[in-house]
Amino acid sequence: MITGFLHASPPDSAEALLFFVVSLNAKPLLIAALLYAACGGPLFRPLAGALIAALAGCRTVHRSAEEARSSIMSADGSVAVARADEMAESTVNRTLGLVEQARLRQLAGDREGSSSVFKPELERLFADQNEGAIIKGGAVGGQLLAGTFADDTAIPYELPPFELLFALQYQFLNELAAGDFDTAGVYLRRATWYQERLREQNAAEDAEVAAEKSKNEQAEKKATDVLDAKLSPIADTVRASYENALVWYLRGLWLECDDQLSNAELSYREAATLAPSTAAFPRQGADDVVVVYEEGLVDLRYPIKIPLPLTTVVSCDFPVYRGDPYRPCDLTATLGDVTTNLVKVVDVQALGYRDLKDRIPGMVTRNVTRTAVKIAAQQAANNISTGDATVDLLLQLGVLIYNTASTITCEADTRCWTTLPECVQLARLKRAPGASSVRIARSGGSAMDVALPSCPGPVLVWVTDVGAYAQVSVLPVSPQAPASPSAPA
Repeated sequence: MITGFLHASPPDSAEALLFFVVSLNAKPLLIAALLYAACGGPLFRPLAGALIAALAGCRTVHRSAEEARSSIMSADGSVAVARADEMAESTVNRTLGLVEQARLRQLAGDREGSSSVFKPELERLFADQNEGAIIKGGAVGGQLLAGTFADDTAIPYELPPFELLFALQYQFLNELAAGDFDTAGVYLRRATWYQERLREQNAAEDAEVAAEKSKNEQAEKKATDVLDAKLSPIADTVRASYENALVWYLRGLWLECDDQLSNAELSYREAATLAPSTAAFPRQGADDVVVVYEEGLVDLRYPIKIPLPLTTVVSCDFPVYRGDPYRPCDLTATLGDVTTNLVKVVDVQALGYRDLKDRIPGMVTRNVTRTAVKIAAQQAANNISTGDATVDLLLQLGVLIYNTASTITCEADTRCWTTLPECVQLARLKRAPGASSVRIARSGGSAMDVALPSCPGPVLVWVTDVGAYAQVSVLPVSPQAPASPSAPA
């Protein structure tokens, strides 16, 4: 019957059908099956029902992330690894899958395997850095008109600034563990350059986003107000999502070990500007011990529905966070007879909230425009008159079926890098003669003793505590010193 309809349609209905087919975007087979079933195709009715049931019951992005998170927290990780592998094979999720792969290998102590994934992906991302392509890929706002017909999960994932900085930071660790001091410094240099470049661009891009005009200002304001209220209390505790004090501090440590003391001081000063608490940890000696403690796993994003006043009141899905403000654990580091408190240097939770808040303008415009197009298509189909009642009914029914099916399959873009920490703490201690280990302890809780290598120069003790287990890396920061392997605590 569909074939007959396609051949028998008069010009006006053919144009309407063409618009409808174009709007199908990524789901033409599903819609064709549903339309054929509605038109009386006996063989397709069971298929259409099965498709709807499968789509209604399929795992959403945030559900998949929750399962991966539970896998990591149980010290298993197999579900998380399978999810990362699956995303890495996807066109739209490839970058996210690769960084998840690399991070999971790093957490498992496989530094070489982690580097083999991080390195080529970072090289790809920075291949066009002189033309600023990397800035465009992960910049604030952006892609205002992309994805009008498909939901945002159909847009290829690009690492937002705070995630890209962590990727660079983790590859720095991989290179340091491999004993490649010079290459390790390259990744820190890229990370600081990236922050400086984004600062220059941010004001101009904000003005560009603000200048965008919309025909759905009332609906966009409603969505923006709701999202802003949910994100701002935590998002506004940081100045920008692309500023990372730890990167600057590590850069200062590397420059110090490279005998560039004046440049190291500038980097330490920049770190103290972003995280004033780091000012308590200046260079104390040639053999200092720097403790970095990654705590927990970053919040996941979840979908919410927001009713919007268009020509009728409809609901749109948007991503949000729903966690409470994270309170870091009280941690101390003891070296010899000196004990110092660790201080928060990066609030990853707040960076995630800030990144999502900064994306509100483009995200809202795409979602509201997409919904408005569906409503307009339905109204146009309802008002069409071809002179053939059957054709009119089929057009109306076709648009209705598409809108219904796309509502079932559409979801908020809750994608994010799920294996990042919730926050990062820092301490620095002067190494006393003969001190062979540093003790890291929770206030009123457990403690771990980490053996220190007997080599000249500063030592970086990096702890990643995901709750179920902690991984410890002891990395001499020196062109000559070897690194010790990662080990579970």
